[in-house]
Amino acid sequence: MQTRNYPAENLVQASGGMFNTSRVLTVMTLDAPLKPTMAAEVYRSDAPFDHPENLERYNLYLKTPVIENPTTILSLTWMGYGSGWNGSGQIPLREVEAGRLSRWGSIDPTEGGQSQRYSASTEYLSVPNENEEWKASAYLINYRLSLFSNFTFFARDSIHGDEINQRDDLFISGLNATYRRKQTFMGIGAEALFGISARNDNIHNNLDNAKARRVLSQRVDADVREGSLGAYFQESVTPFSWLYLQAGLRGDHFGFDVVDRLYETGDSSLTGVKDASTFSPKANIVITPISGTDLFLNYGEGFHSNDARGVTDQINPARPLTRARSYEIGARTQLWKRWDLATSLWLLNMDGEFVWSEDGGETEENIPTRRQGVDFETRYEILPWL
Repeated sequence: MQTRNYPAENLVQASGGMFNTSRVLTVMTLDAPLKPTMAAEVYRSDAPFDHPENLERYNLYLKTPVIENPTTILSLTWMGYGSGWNGSGQIPLREVEAGRLSRWGSIDPTEGGQSQRYSASTEYLSVPNENEEWKASAYLINYRLSLFSNFTFFARDSIHGDEINQRDDLFISGLNATYRRKQTFMGIGAEALFGISARNDNIHNNLDNAKARRVLSQRVDADVREGSLGAYFQESVTPFSWLYLQAGLRGDHFGFDVVDRLYETGDSSLTGVKDASTFSPKANIVITPISGTDLFLNYGEGFHSNDARGVTDQINPARPLTRARSYEIGARTQLWKRWDLATSLWLLNMDGEFVWSEDGGETEENIPTRRQGVDFETRYEILPWL
């Protein structure tokens, strides 16, 4: 996500509404050296629930340019977020239909939690000439969450109830960098893109049994370190005015390191170290038989990483990286410079995915899946303003 260096205008805004909802927002460029931009928001609401949500949230933002000239921009950004709330949670439909529970009611009114997130980042952009561009960004993030949930009410523990407390403390660091270069070879225009990315997550994760936000016993206590390193290359070529070709290849390596403090040894222990690598190719072809009409064919591969604790599970380990393959063929055209038409046929195959189980409040790995469909889009400019 990229943000503006300067807001369009300074503002202070206050608003309010039903359910004790209020919001105050300010955005301004400070009259100080380097002219930093600052934004702040405070928000609260009880929402329509029988047990007031009592949501209180704040956001803080500060961005300042360090270097700003026609060829180079270097900026620093700091952001902060914090909130606390009471949750209404899931409720059984049968209880609402029987009239024993309001649709705005709750079985366990002590659900809810607190969350904070703070980040610092820097962005660098250099365009030394019309054919080259350098981009880089680096970031540090600290994130904390304490979440109380109750998905099954009294199914597991008929005395104390099934409330759980999920606590996460994350420290994330990473960087991204790209180099883009335009070139001409034997009269053929081309553009090359090189990129690297790195990320490291240090996570302390807890899951506890609780009652009325009071911890009763531990279920998970683990330290997780997960690191990734990726590099990619992409080449785009226009050999003819009617033909555009693009091809790319990305390589990624992941490392998973889990220390299970609750079960240090044995089959129940999640302690372990694993790593995995994958390569993801892509290819795009665009043919323009007549001006204003494109025929395109796209192929690409990607992946998602899975929970490190599942990857190092001794009994039923999850695959570290799950591959996806996508295909698309379609056409788009413009008629009379006012009417846009586009259609495509697409297919997405995934080797597997995790599915959310609402009853247990857990995820489980599922079989390979296939998604396919047809997209159609039309836009017409009736008048310049409509």
